[in-house]
Amino acid sequence: MKRKLNAQELRNILYAGPWVEDAKDYFCKENCFASLIGGIYMFGEVEEQDYLETALTWIADAQGITVEQYMELHQYDANSRPLQRYYESVIIWTDTAFPTYRKLLMKGQPWGLYYNAYKDYNYDPDDLERELSRLITQPHRFNLRMIYEYLLIHKAIIGS
Repeated sequence: MKRKLNAQELRNILYAGPWVEDAKDYFCKENCFASLIGGIYMFGEVEEQDYLETALTWIADAQGITVEQYMELHQYDANSRPLQRYYESVIIWTDTAFPTYRKLLMKGQPWGLYYNAYKDYNYDPDDLERELSRLITQPHRFNLRMIYEYLLIHKAIIGS
């Protein structure tokens, strides 16, 4: 049975070239590097190109352009290393800021968007962990899935 192509698969056809092929190797194959280093943070399926689409959304946001504009700019690049390095930077930043992994709270967060907005702040991971642990144990005043964004905003405003 034929299945309908998703939005990222259609974009890959539209912007086909060496860049897309390299990006698919990094983000879209079973046991790909993107999955190995950041799969614990990502929602979606590697083979359906969800990781690639997410990383593109994040980097396009960082550059103030659309995913399509990003792909058009890089269509004929020999490789996708800048996107790969950006993705790795997001994962390293996330691991550093929040070294205690909490699957139910961390998986599927828009880590790249948080990285874009808050990477330049000097967060103390121990302080973030103490505050996170305190907030998690309090009666739920807000959606716990929003706790990371709340902490990043709060600490950026008052300082680390």
